[in-house]
Amino acid sequence: MQRSTHIIMIVIFTIFVLVGCSKNNSTTIKKENPQEFKPVTHTITAPKAGRVIGLIAEKGERISKDQPLFAIADEELSQQFAKATTEIAKEEAKFKIMQTGIPESSDVNLPALQAKVETAQQKASKMNSLLTIGGVSRRQAEQAQEELLLAQQALNSAKQQSLASKPASPEELAEQEKKIAALKEAKNKIEVKLQQNEVLCPATAVVKDVLVQNNTSVSTNKPILILETTKE
Repeated sequence: MQRSTHIIMIVIFTIFVLVGCSKNNSTTIKKENPQEFKPVTHTITAPKAGRVIGLIAEKGERISKDQPLFAIADEELSQQFAKATTEIAKEEAKFKIMQTGIPESSDVNLPALQAKVETAQQKASKMNSLLTIGGVSRRQAEQAQEELLLAQQALNSAKQQSLASKPASPEELAEQEKKIAALKEAKNKIEVKLQQNEVLCPATAVVKDVLVQNNTSVSTNKPILILETTKE
């Protein structure tokens, strides 16, 4: 009898142990996923003192990484950039004429070319006006300006075709290429300075708050936008 009781006790103990192990094995521990996305808040500030332009972001808008947010206006640099662009276009047009020379006669439609220039002038003027109030980006305004320069080049070239000329010598062409390269280098330096006035979105994000308006004068490091990162 005693032995039977002992055996029963051992069986009961074994059952308890097995049930306990089963419960422990069925319990799962929730581990934190290292890849889980966590939003980050960015306060975007002015890189320098000046007038804010190009700020078209609205609260709740989703913005991609590296998208332009706004810029600080620098009229002097913008004028220098426009002048450099014009000068390069003029010298490149001259280089093409130097390469081939000008035929003694050529059929050209001057009225049509003049009309293209006028259309391009209207577009460039509109884009420049929108740029000053932040309605378009600097790149869009520059593109309109380049279209105008191309139209003017075509018209000027057509007007000059009445004057026959021979192709330039290799030495003259090389000298002209050097001149164009120097102008482009100077333009690139101006563009770098302009880009330093531009602020790009640091990551794909949603606009949580817009703290200033276009054409507002701000001080250096003045908060402009509050962004919260979101998944790509």
